[in-house]
Amino acid sequence: MGFAYDVFKNGKTVIRGNWGIFFDRIVGATSGSVDGNTPGFAQATQTFPNGAGGTIRTVSNLATGDFAAKPAAPLTSLPLNQNTSIIVFDQNLRTGYLQQINFGVSQQVAKSTVLEMGFVRTAGTKLFTWQDINQP
Repeated sequence: MGFAYDVFKNGKTVIRGNWGIFFDRIVGATSGSVDGNTPGFAQATQTFPNGAGGTIRTVSNLATGDFAAKPAAPLTSLPLNQNTSIIVFDQNLRTGYLQQINFGVSQQVAKSTVLEMGFVRTAGTKLFTWQDINQP
């Protein structure tokens, strides 16, 4: 949501503001591990954009080997040598989100000069990480 307001109705003094909420996606391994450990429903596929030296893969020259194979039928019984993985999820895992806020005032002081002052803030909540990679 946002707004812009011309204070004196002459286009020289403007107040602007906005607010937005943006949801973070859950990291791939968090949700993908469940599907990857279900026999018959997942497979690994490697993609090489430039297969051999000097060849460039484009849509017009893709070969059958460039596409993932059709998955096999699901296994209904586990073989004797089946490896298993235990995946545990936090019961309180929630989708993280960011709120971004921006507020500013602009004033035209000369024909091609504008003086602007603003406030910008981003706040993250329930983000799926423990390391802050932003600058201090």
